[in-house]
Amino acid sequence: MRKTYASNLNSCGVPLDCIREMMGHNNLNTTLGYIYNPLTGEQTYDLITKALQ
Repeated sequence: MRKTYASNLNSCGVPLDCIREMMGHNNLNTTLGYIYNPLTGEQTYDLITKALQ
């Protein structure tokens, strides 16, 4: 559940430091260990394309 929680927050654009605080982590690397990309390859590509426009 923690991985899903962190990953969903991240994919919705919540800042990593905010996610770190909400999960009670002192170190951002700990939080990053919980985050995976729940998006498909196409969704990820679309986000990258939008970000670079």
